[in-house]
Amino acid sequence: MTRSGIDAERELVNKMWKAGFAVMRAPASGAASKTPRPDLLAGKAEIGKIYAIELKISKSSKIYIEPHEIEGLTLFAERFGAEAIIGVKFKGKRTGFLFLHPGELRQTKSGRYVIDLEVARARGNDLAALASGKVQQRFDETY
Repeated sequence: MTRSGIDAERELVNKMWKAGFAVMRAPASGAASKTPRPDLLAGKAEIGKIYAIELKISKSSKIYIEPHEIEGLTLFAERFGAEAIIGVKFKGKRTGFLFLHPGELRQTKSGRYVIDLEVARARGNDLAALASGKVQQRFDETY
C-alpha cells in the first residue's frame, strides 16, 4: 500500500471516530493476507450498523478495482454480519470521502470494476449518511 493510501485510511479512521463510530484499520488487508479483510471495520451501536470498508483513493477521475477485492470484501462482510461498502476519495477533486455499495459499481469488459468521479458524486453517500445509517443504493440501469 502506498503512503497516501495509509494516510487516507488513517484520516478516515479519525473522521469516523469523530462521527461516533468504533473503527479499526486492518493493516494486513489486501495482498498481505491470504484471507479477505477490509481496509476498515466500523460500527455504530446507536444505528445498529457495522460496515466493512474497502477504501480506494486516486488523483485520477477514475478508480479501478480488481474483482477479487470486491469478492473478498463481500465474503468478509457476509461472514462478519457487516454491510460491504466501497469508500472512495478523489484527491484534489474536493469530494471528500464518498461511499457506495459494491452492487453500484460498473464492471468493465476486462472484468475490473470502475468508479468515475461524476458517478461517485451523483450516487455516493457522504460520511453523514453513513453515520446516520441512511446509506442509499442508487441503481441506474443507464450506468
